[in-house]
Amino acid sequence: MAGLFYATKENTMKKLAFTSSLFVLAIASFPAHAGSDVTNAQLQQQMQAMMARIDALESENNALRDNISSVEESVATSFEGIEPAAGGAMNGTKIKFGGYVKADFMADIGSAYGADFVKHATIPLDNSNEDDQSNEFNAHARQTRLNVTTTTPTDIGDIKVFAEVDFYGSEGSELVTNPHAPELRQAYGQVGGLLAGQTWTNFVDLAAWPDSLDFRGVAGTTVMRQAQIRYSGDVNDQGLGYSVSLENPFSDYTSDSGDTITGSERYPDLVGALTQKADWGHVSLRGVLRDISVENTTDSTDESELGYGLSLTSKIKVGDKDNFKFRVAYGDGLGRYLYDVATSAKGASYNNDTLETNKVFGGYAAYQHHWTDTLRSSLIGGYVDMDNATNLIGTDNNETIWSSNVNLIWQPVNKYSVGVEYIHADREREDGLEGSLDRVQASFTYKFN
Repeated sequence: MAGLFYATKENTMKKLAFTSSLFVLAIASFPAHAGSDVTNAQLQQQMQAMMARIDALESENNALRDNISSVEESVATSFEGIEPAAGGAMNGTKIKFGGYVKADFMADIGSAYGADFVKHATIPLDNSNEDDQSNEFNAHARQTRLNVTTTTPTDIGDIKVFAEVDFYGSEGSELVTNPHAPELRQAYGQVGGLLAGQTWTNFVDLAAWPDSLDFRGVAGTTVMRQAQIRYSGDVNDQGLGYSVSLENPFSDYTSDSGDTITGSERYPDLVGALTQKADWGHVSLRGVLRDISVENTTDSTDESELGYGLSLTSKIKVGDKDNFKFRVAYGDGLGRYLYDVATSAKGASYNNDTLETNKVFGGYAAYQHHWTDTLRSSLIGGYVDMDNATNLIGTDNNETIWSSNVNLIWQPVNKYSVGVEYIHADREREDGLEGSLDRVQASFTYKFN
């Protein structure tokens, strides 16, 4: 409709210009006629014809103006009741598109690790084929994210809907266009304090997450997004809040049995959090209770154990812009709620109709310093210690993992940043075998909004 309006208006302007041109030509012709033998009667006749033509053109222009008014009224009627708002809106619903493009360039020194991000549990062991190679370079844009948020006012409160993908799905061939499939990160809806859908587990404190260029981050973190029902609220007006969630379960275990073993999910995981916010920062205590069950279909037996875990996190402001973040976590059967355990010996061990949960301790500490308004650095260290049931699963699983990251990030404007990060990480297995990784990473990030 807008295109029709502007096209009609443009035609009107052309008509007016044509009318003006005829008038100018008429005036310009008078001197030529004055010097000829044309009589006064003939001049009057020509002038009358010219005025009649001008009157006709004026009538035509008036008709066009009436047509424009009709089009404008039609457009206004078509959009009646639609109220635009910041970020775009339709029928009261605000829509916001977000995300960023991130390009990562990684060089592994002294090994051919080459992964798209650091997985501490799979660092090449000393004297392995990967470890014997001198270096490896890799580049990708898989961390690029796309998301959309809608907010709709209703009689029961604002309804918020959020969906987000990155490109860490199935990896395509690098022979031609380097395609990577989208992967669902988050998809949930929320009304008031009630949230349902897939998002970060309630066991994660994102406000205390270290500022790292690596997609995975430092050892000792929880990297999990899953379907859940969560309710959040305030305990008091002094900054104390809570959240409780029922989350999708998964029985993660390691088996050294020759029988056919499958995991069984009987109950949802129960996760809770208490967070105290203050002028100096915040501190959060979080806990999880989970059922780990396995079925031995060979001898028709089943076993189950109760797993649990606790986590204490905090972000403390230091000066005007600097901050200190930390996390300590402990659990027996905590399993996949610590990423390094999820990719190692899991939450439990099984063999000979015996299921035993694995104890774990881990955490991290990070200090962020702002050199200027646009330049910042983070020094990060993380550690995980796993007490696996070696009597059931042997000694070829990870026992300890630690890592350290240091970076320098320049962000001249909110929508753009470039940084470089050095990563060193080590792992040691129960049998004493070790491996280490040294990586340099450069990243360029461009935000959509």
